[in-house]
Amino acid sequence: MRKKIIIAAITLIVILIFISGAFEFPKYAGRMPALLLIFGIELYSFWSFKSSTTKWGKFVRRFFWIPDILLLSFFLIARIIPFDLWYGPLRAYFMGLILIIYLPRLIPVPFLLIKDLFRLIGKAGGHDYPRIQKWMFGNGIKFSLFTFVILIYGMLIGVYQFKVYDAQVKITNLPPSFEGLRIVQISDIHLGSWISKRPLREAVKEINDLYPDIILFTGDLVNFTSDEAFRFKDELKSLKAPLGVYAILGNHDYGDYLSWPDSIAKQHNMDTLYWFYKQIGWKLMRNESTFIHKGNDSILLIGVENWSIKKRFGHKGNMKEAIGNHKNAAVNILLSHDPTHWEAEVSKDYPTIDLTLSGHTHGMQMGLETKWFRFSPAQWMYNYWGGLYKKQNSLGKAQYLYVNRGLGHIGYPGRIGMNPEITLITLSSKE
Repeated sequence: MRKKIIIAAITLIVILIFISGAFEFPKYAGRMPALLLIFGIELYSFWSFKSSTTKWGKFVRRFFWIPDILLLSFFLIARIIPFDLWYGPLRAYFMGLILIIYLPRLIPVPFLLIKDLFRLIGKAGGHDYPRIQKWMFGNGIKFSLFTFVILIYGMLIGVYQFKVYDAQVKITNLPPSFEGLRIVQISDIHLGSWISKRPLREAVKEINDLYPDIILFTGDLVNFTSDEAFRFKDELKSLKAPLGVYAILGNHDYGDYLSWPDSIAKQHNMDTLYWFYKQIGWKLMRNESTFIHKGNDSILLIGVENWSIKKRFGHKGNMKEAIGNHKNAAVNILLSHDPTHWEAEVSKDYPTIDLTLSGHTHGMQMGLETKWFRFSPAQWMYNYWGGLYKKQNSLGKAQYLYVNRGLGHIGYPGRIGMNPEITLITLSSKE
């Protein structure tokens, strides 16, 4: 009877998470079915710990469902106090803290599966493998604790360890006045996740100390609402470059991740963001292009709204509208938030685009990059997830894509082996 009550209570919690989450965050509604898989894994893990007689097993079993209760409370509170009224960092860190508890709890599952496999084999063959079962259970717990420590490290230390990535891009027809042009690219600041102004001041100083000729921002200034940006106005306004600061919108900038009372409120949120860009002196490009002049020469800078091959991220960009009548520029640089745009359309249909700058992936905020080896979970979802990429198009011309790993964070409030990035791109007509 007790077992049935536990299962019924857990099932009710999951159903309530489904319903409340879909109401409050319609953009994430499509992801809710994944909770069923997680729920199944959780249930299996719970019963595995339930059979454990160790002190750690009893401890885990006692507090096992706390993350689910926290997640449910998060959604229910958001129904009472609208999410857009929450203090920005609280929005980011509440979910982040749940993740920090959730993930280590799922890590032991492969070890538990192997343990139970040996138990079943032993039962069928009349043998027992207590040492192997104990070893698998113990190491599963150790990996779980290790994951928890690493996640805490990424949240407390790794999250603001800014790194400058250098990239040299050769464009053979680069006008002489632009030889050695220093472009600083930043992306995915996600201001709603920043607890204080101090780390952003440090990042701004690092950027200005690079003495960029031009600064290009490739989207996702905020997480959910435009008011997240207000308290960082002075810091962003202090970014300086002789040729200006230009920006585009990312998928998070449109306010699509909240449930708005009506279309007027949502449009007001967008108008507020447009106003903010004017206040800090950044030129926001919305499916438009402009010539950047230096000396007697010029290059074309094109900025499109968010364009993604994945439906949930939106498809607002329009290349034809953005380029307009500017079709004969010597060099064309495109700002497009999502790198799938370069893969699906730009590199195929627009051979005159020399360099595309994107962000969006964050490198999943975790991974490992060395001189000989690169790995990030982002590569399971994106063919181009971080760094410089090059293709030869049908005209025999080199086209480049640079994917910035992001300056900020969202979801998990930290970074592990995937530093927040400031990109310095130098253009040259020579190797």
